[in-house]
Amino acid sequence: RHLCNRGSRTIIDGINSARRAVRASNRPEFQIGHAGKHCCRFQEDKVQSKLLVEENKLKTFALAFDKNDDVLPLLLQFAEENNISSARLSGIGAFQRVRLGYFDRERREYQPIEINEQVELLSFVGNLARSDGKAKLHAHVIVGKRDGTAHGGHLLGGSVWPTMEVMVIETPAYLRRTMDESTGLALLDLAA
Repeated sequence: RHLCNRGSRTIIDGINSARRAVRASNRPEFQIGHAGKHCCRFQEDKVQSKLLVEENKLKTFALAFDKNDDVLPLLLQFAEENNISSARLSGIGAFQRVRLGYFDRERREYQPIEINEQVELLSFVGNLARSDGKAKLHAHVIVGKRDGTAHGGHLLGGSVWPTMEVMVIETPAYLRRTMDESTGLALLDLAA
């Protein structure tokens, strides 16, 4: 499929089409298998990505997560492999299960909110920054259940089904997170 200048939906369709073609080839290195709750995709176990634009040394990527993908480790791996020091993210899709978090100020920790059912990912927004030299994600999500109720919070983890589409847009300034003693959180340090 020809992908030039048709918009991000066509690009995501192209990525998904290429993924299906590779899997249909039945080559052993591309077989899908299960390892507990997580599914292993492709031998490299990477999120599918496409560089859309590179301008003034800043890149914009489209990412397409697949069924059973564990979002957080794959997204952080992508950031490390592409040397992303700071970026903003947005996305949509669906989860078969997701763990949200609500920050309890008194306990100084996230209280997990487990949702163990199919939900629509209505909104995914966040940023990537660096802390101790490693990529760190800060993202919030809103998910919708079958009955139309919505739940939101900090994204602590999620298993995709059937897809999750994310745009990663590098920002020109290097962002760093440092530990804030009063909250116990790694917060953006704009003076760094």
